[in-house]
Order: sequence, then C-alpha cells, then structure tokens
Amino acid sequence: MGVSDPARSVPCPAPVMAATRAPKKADPAPPPASPDRVPSAEPEFVAMCCALRVTDSIRAAAWQLYEKVLCTCGIVEGRLKKELWGICIFSTAADLDEMTFTFTELLKCLDISMCKFVLLVEGMEDSMDAISTKVHSILLRLKKKYDILFALYQKFERTWGQICVDQPGDQ
Repeated sequence: MGVSDPARSVPCPAPVMAATRAPKKADPAPPPASPDRVPSAEPEFVAMCCALRVTDSIRAAAWQLYEKVLCTCGIVEGRLKKELWGICIFSTAADLDEMTFTFTELLKCLDISMCKFVLLVEGMEDSMDAISTKVHSILLRLKKKYDILFALYQKFERTWGQICVDQPGDQ
C-alpha cells in the first residue's frame, strides 16, 4: 500500500500540470482561427501578430492598412513585406491606443534597426497618407530618445577608449 500511495501521488501532479498547460495551448489556438476574421491575412502575418500579442481588432485594422498601402505601392515580396506588416501593426496599435508590445519587441520581431524602421515609415508617409500625426509624434519621440542614447553611448566609448589608452602607458 505504501508503494501505491507514491504512485498515486505522481500521477496527481501530472494532471495538474497538464491542466495548467491546457490553457496555454488554448491561448495560441484562437489566433490561427482569426485568419477567418481577416479573410486574406497570410499565416506569417498572423504569426507576427501572435508573437506581438496583438488583438483581433488591431490585426484586422492592420491588415486593412497593409492592403491600402499595397494598392499604392504595388506588389511587395520578401523581407520588405514583413517590414511593411510591422509598420502597419505599429501604426494601427498606436492609433487605437492598444499597444500590447514594446517598440523593442517589434524591432526584434522584424529584425531591423530603429533607423531603418524610421526610414521605412518616412517613405510610407511620402507615398501616401497612411501614417497619422499621432503615430508620427510617437516616432519622433522614440527617435529623439534613440539619438540621445546613441550620443551617450558614443561618449562612453570615447571615454572608455581614453581610459584604456591611459592605463597601459602608466604601467
């Protein structure tokens, strides 16, 4: 009987863990169903939205913005398509005040730099009026923070370089 009690206690935690894992599996399940809500959304777009924890309303609005941009720009393929999706998701989320991700998370997901993102948005602004003043002001604030941090980092590098150059000569 003592042997069967530990055997029974082992299966008990497993169902508890399985029960805690089941909701986690249920959370990713709704996003694949959402391409039905966004009829022509590509699976990669849906995956990006899931990675950024974007709501269905943002996903649908971002896809509509992407289609609007696509009509203006023409056919976009490859890496630029993914970057354009990111811009549309960012723009829509910022406009609707539903940012479920940080700007850094977005840049990591797109695998691009801050400067490239800003250049792409500026190019999009020039070609069409898809970027609101709210998104533009958010981007300006982010760019200003980036420029300040970049200048501080450069100053740190120069100072560190001087410290390293001064010490070997002193020894």
